[in-house]
Amino acid sequence: MNSLRAAATQFDFKALKKPSDFWDRCEDLAAKATRLGAKVVLFPEYFTLPWLLSHNMQSFERALHGFSDLAEEFHREMHALAQGLHIAIVAGTVPVLENGSLFNRSYVFLPDGRTLQQDKQHLSRAEKEEWGMTPGNSSSIAFDYEGARWAVAISYDIEFPDTAVKLIADDVDLILVPACCESPHSYWRVRHCAQARAIETQCGVIMSAAVGGDSRQTDLPNLCGRAGFFTPCDLAMPLEGILGLGDLNKENAHVAEYDLLSLHQLRVDGASLNRRDVLATALNASPDVSSTDADINLSSSPKSGSFLENSPTSL
Repeated sequence: MNSLRAAATQFDFKALKKPSDFWDRCEDLAAKATRLGAKVVLFPEYFTLPWLLSHNMQSFERALHGFSDLAEEFHREMHALAQGLHIAIVAGTVPVLENGSLFNRSYVFLPDGRTLQQDKQHLSRAEKEEWGMTPGNSSSIAFDYEGARWAVAISYDIEFPDTAVKLIADDVDLILVPACCESPHSYWRVRHCAQARAIETQCGVIMSAAVGGDSRQTDLPNLCGRAGFFTPCDLAMPLEGILGLGDLNKENAHVAEYDLLSLHQLRVDGASLNRRDVLATALNASPDVSSTDADINLSSSPKSGSFLENSPTSL
C-alpha cells in the first residue's frame, strides 16, 4: 500500500448529561473518520475522564481510581466500535489501577479483535506529584496494520529524544500521540517535540487533542489543542513538515493521507538520513541502511500526502 489515511480527534472534556453520551460521541467521531477513508482513529489522552465522572464519581480522585469497575464495558464498546466500523481505534488513555499502582494506559483495538496496550513511560509533574501514578516500563508497542508499522507515544513521552531511538529500532512508519494539554505552553511543547520526532525518525506523527473542560473539576480546566499531522522536512514533504492541522479547541475528527512510499524513500535517498544516523549514533555503530528500507521499490514518483479538510492559522 502506497498511501494510508489516518484520523485524529479533538475531544471536548465537557461534563456529560449521562454516561451513554460518551459512547454516542465516540461513535460519531469514529464514523466520520471511516467515511473519510481513515484506517485508524486516534483519541486523546485521558478522554475517558468525563465518562468516568458521569458515573456518580463526584471527585476527580474517585474517577482516576474508578476505571476497574467499568473496564468490561469500556473494552466491550470499543471492540464493537472497531469491528462495526472496521477501523483501528487508539482509545486515548485511561487511568488503570493494577496491583496497587495507577498507570496511564493506552489501548489499541483492532478490527480483527486484537487488543494492544502501552503505559505512559514519562509522567508529568501532576501525574507524579498529585495523582500518585506509576510510570510504565521502557518497552513500546509496535504493530503492523494496513501495510504500515505503527507505534504509540503518550503525550509527554514524545518529548524525549530517546523515544526516537526506540521507534527507529522498531522500524515504525507512523507514530500516534494521544495528548492532553492544560495550556498553550503545554500544547506547543508536545507539538514541537512531535515535529522533532517526525524529523528524527523520518516518520509521520499524528497528534490528537483534549479540548474544553469541566468547570466543576479543578483538575479539568479549559484544555487546549488541535489535531496535527506532521512529516519530515525533506523532499516531497510539506515545507514546514505539517500535513494538516485541526480546528482550534473544537471537537471534531480530522483526516490526513500519508504517502508511505515517499516516507520510505526519504530514509534511503533523502536530503538527510536522520533515521539511519540517529540509530547509528545511539548504537555507536556504522550507519548502514537497513535492508527493510533498501528493498523498497523507489520507481514511483513521490507524493507529499494530503489533508482532507482546510486548516486555520496556527495556535
